[in-house]
Amino acid sequence: MTISFASSRAVRHIGIAALFALGCVAAQATVVSRNFSVTIDPNTSLISGQTFSGSFSFDDSIGTVFGTDTLYALTNFSFDFNGGSFSLADLDLGHAAVFDSSNMFTGLDATSFANGFGFVPGTFSYDLGQSNAGFGTFSSNVNTAVPEPGTGALALAALGLLAWNRRRVS
Repeated sequence: MTISFASSRAVRHIGIAALFALGCVAAQATVVSRNFSVTIDPNTSLISGQTFSGSFSFDDSIGTVFGTDTLYALTNFSFDFNGGSFSLADLDLGHAAVFDSSNMFTGLDATSFANGFGFVPGTFSYDLGQSNAGFGTFSSNVNTAVPEPGTGALALAALGLLAWNRRRVS
């Protein structure tokens, strides 16, 4: 069986296009960043009514299913609370962004025993000692979605292969 030059060139182009498409699908992971705020419930403690803010991020391609929720490990955490600034290193145990079975964000699962605060999906609690404990409401919004670094490099490499192949065949 003989394959003509024209058909082998078409097969080569289809193969390169298929590799490019598969690579783009595999490179869809993103780092998701969210800002959040916590407002302390009125009449619960010495810091009643105050609002504190922070941010966190996670890689949405690496999730762990836990019951009906999916947990994404935090890759960054920053929280200004009651005069202190806290980072990922200040969190104890596991720390994750929590999504329910319909892929809706429900909150953080993070605690700092040493600094006396904790997030449970949907709520915030704190215990600063000396009768200064209570709860707060948690709200969050998406900050940015940053494409995985390899996505651009993969696209450029595929386009370079297509250009090289076209030039070589012409």
